[in-house]
Amino acid sequence: MSIKKNKKLNTRVKKILIGIFLLILFALISLKLFGLINLSPTNNGDTTNADKASEIDAANKQKFIENQLINETTNNNTEPSVSTSDNIIILTSRESDGSITITTRLSQYSDGTCDLTISNNGQTHTQSATVIYQPEFSTCAGFNVPLGALGAGNWQISLTVSSKGISNIKTAQVEIR
Repeated sequence: MSIKKNKKLNTRVKKILIGIFLLILFALISLKLFGLINLSPTNNGDTTNADKASEIDAANKQKFIENQLINETTNNNTEPSVSTSDNIIILTSRESDGSITITTRLSQYSDGTCDLTISNNGQTHTQSATVIYQPEFSTCAGFNVPLGALGAGNWQISLTVSSKGISNIKTAQVEIR
């Protein structure tokens, strides 16, 4: 009977030792995957090409960051570009239904409002729209004016663009027949 107990005990011990071994192996693999330990042998000061490339890459990144900081400091010392009425272009086109579409091109505007006032023969028509930002140039959301609102003649167009507490006015005259 004692021999059977010893075999059972040996089998149990083997199973426990295998379980402990697998647990340790699993822990090491997990730590390696998460980058918490390095299982590869070190070369005692010998630098590989990958290490050299990594050092060069790190140095280049540091130079880039330093240059960015210098550029930001330099740019902060200069006055920001201010939008003026010269940064506003007014374009008109006649639609097939007889209405007039007024579009705009706004340089150096990223937000704000557009207020359009059109006068002709003592009559006035007004509309408002928001500034729509685009990387190349911004624009007012758009204006469409029915011809019947003011009739044919010389339209006096005044566009006020307000952004960041500054308002600029651009005027144009368009003959509508």
